[in-house]
Amino acid sequence: MEKIQETTFQTSVLTPIGVYNTKVSAYLVDTTLDAITTHALKIFKDNAKRNKLDDFKYNKAVEAFNTRHGMLLYKKGIAHAQKSANTYTYINFPYLNKAGMKSAMDNYRKYVYLYNTSVVKENKAIRKYNKTLVLPGTIEIRQLAKLRQLKQRSTKLFAREYNRAIEALGKELKANYLPKRPIQTIKYSTEIVFNVLVGFYIAQLKERNTYLSAIGSTTRVLKKELPKLKIDHRKLATHKISSIPRLGFCKKTAQNHVKRLREAGILINYVYRNQNKPISVNFNPEIVTVLEGKFPKSKLTTNQTVNVLSKQKLPHNNDSILVLKRKEIKDCENFTVGKICGSGSKVYVSPA
Repeated sequence: MEKIQETTFQTSVLTPIGVYNTKVSAYLVDTTLDAITTHALKIFKDNAKRNKLDDFKYNKAVEAFNTRHGMLLYKKGIAHAQKSANTYTYINFPYLNKAGMKSAMDNYRKYVYLYNTSVVKENKAIRKYNKTLVLPGTIEIRQLAKLRQLKQRSTKLFAREYNRAIEALGKELKANYLPKRPIQTIKYSTEIVFNVLVGFYIAQLKERNTYLSAIGSTTRVLKKELPKLKIDHRKLATHKISSIPRLGFCKKTAQNHVKRLREAGILINYVYRNQNKPISVNFNPEIVTVLEGKFPKSKLTTNQTVNVLSKQKLPHNNDSILVLKRKEIKDCENFTVGKICGSGSKVYVSPA
């Protein structure tokens, strides 16, 4: 199979600061600033100017402020980076190996450590918000209906999504009636689930490449459209290695672990079809980096070794019965007629 020529492009991509500022922009679209929030923003900017904070310290202060008040402030720095002309848009043969697995697990642990640290800070802000709750008291029927609708939707929303909805509703009703939900940290047991999922992905990539190569199709894939990981929660829960259960928990627990990984942004691009189909996700590219391998060498018939079977020499019909019997015997050491057979010389057989 010929290697397909890779396409190159030159464009700008978002830096981590650019990604963060994109989230700020999305948050501000649906947010109306009140007088108190506007005053808090002014105080923050005045203090930053007075203290002459550099970009690094300023961005750290922005993260702390946004954690308490919402995504209201932009970070300073380069938002876009120029991609080099030699950056390829395609991966010709996507795969993962042991080194890729090790790298993924190392990246996962770093990511989870930073994530759990930020969750602790977020939960402090959530507890502070929940202290400002007021009793419904006299409330309009229309407003009460909105509170009930939000409660009904809460089971389908992640904690952060639910908390943002509560905060928006509180601003609309001009009072905080519902408490925010605390955000769950990533536990150690989820690391084992993640390890199993990466193992599944390695096997699925191998199966995909083998199948496409067998039918003569290309294995090339866009970097932005990498093959998705298909997760069957029942198979995940009952996964075994050498007939020994790897995880040993029920399907519901497997679903909860996968949901926690999705909430943390470790699994992205979630697709659900129906309860009889596996879900599809991608790994966060900052954690799992798909490698590019070479196409397997095609096995041509000209390069294959052919084993030629030796022909069996059949006796002539005119030979006597005694000659036939002697020719059928393989162990020549019992015959002493003529010269010894093992010497390689011609054996003389006397006529019957």
